[in-house]
Amino acid sequence: MSSRSVAGIGWTTTCCASCCSRASTLGGAVGNNALVGGIVALYLAGANMSVAAVIGFITLFGIATRNGIILVGHYNQLRLAGHPLDDVVLQGTLDRLVPVLMTAATAALGLVPLMFGSPVGKELQLPLAQVVLGGLVTATLLNMVVVPTVYYRVEQWRERRVTEQSLFPPGPQVVPQPTAL
Repeated sequence: MSSRSVAGIGWTTTCCASCCSRASTLGGAVGNNALVGGIVALYLAGANMSVAAVIGFITLFGIATRNGIILVGHYNQLRLAGHPLDDVVLQGTLDRLVPVLMTAATAALGLVPLMFGSPVGKELQLPLAQVVLGGLVTATLLNMVVVPTVYYRVEQWRERRVTEQSLFPPGPQVVPQPTAL
């Protein structure tokens, strides 16, 4: 555990390596949510997988992962502040709803002009826009449901494991003594 003071803000946050790795692991797991929307968008548009679509998937995974890390990072801050798990998941999701929606909306609004209008000159960019817009819809909706649910279940499991370990501490270690021949 290390304690870091954020300059100019006046508050201190405590962070540990396992906390940060959990945030990035769980936040990164939401890439599958984005994948579903991107593939469905390509299918509905009748487009083929292309280099531009693959670049769209890479962009989409980055946006979805960042949104997941935003959620889990805030959950961890609330847990470190001593809030109960139920409040952490509910309040943390509500606190981060607007930032997650704004991140997705900013990316989506930048791609809307590529989706509409004359397709002349947009042959390469259209699959990218289709993948990112379709994936953002599913990733954002599922991020706000799947990430809190998985976080809640994982934290319940961790609390149960810690409780069981404290109830049943490991017994004394018996080390065999060498015998003389």
